[in-house]
Amino acid sequence: MHNVYAIRMKWLKRLTKHTMKALKGNNAGFTFYAGGSAMIDTSTDPYGAIIYAYTDTEVLLWRPNASVSHGFLIYVGETWGNGTHSQQDTEVEVTVRVIDINGIHVIAIQCVIYFKKGFSDI
Repeated sequence: MHNVYAIRMKWLKRLTKHTMKALKGNNAGFTFYAGGSAMIDTSTDPYGAIIYAYTDTEVLLWRPNASVSHGFLIYVGETWGNGTHSQQDTEVEVTVRVIDINGIHVIAIQCVIYFKKGFSDI
């Protein structure tokens, strides 16, 4: 994974949701949850992921390195669903939602980021 993107926030009690939406292809309009980690069997296996981690003050996002030809933002292999919705996508819409619960007040923060593999910043 490559290119860490930080979204700085401060919250006490929180709920977070990290999603990515396919903008084109067989799954255009479908939303996928981002992963907390990613594992592959070998260094040449195709994979797709945006990885996230967070602390009390920030959310970090990682995307595949642009120099890795088998790393995608969304990867659904042909063995899933008989191949009818297979996809290898390098451009997605990422949404990070943080709901801060402080007493009786509920504050929702939403950040939408467009990731394109190969771009170094947002």
